[in-house]
Amino acid sequence: MTNFIQTITVENRQVDKENYFTIGYSPDIEKSLLCVYISWIAGYEPNAITS
Repeated sequence: MTNFIQTITVENRQVDKENYFTIGYSPDIEKSLLCVYISWIAGYEPNAITS
């Protein structure tokens, strides 16, 4: 059986917008968290795939 939490609350957040991460504490799982934000741009080339 898989157990998971739908929503995790993060308290005492400290955000570093320049380096794209947040640290905080989650009382839901009783752990400290490091959240890293990863962004990228995806490209699509319709003629790149040949049969």
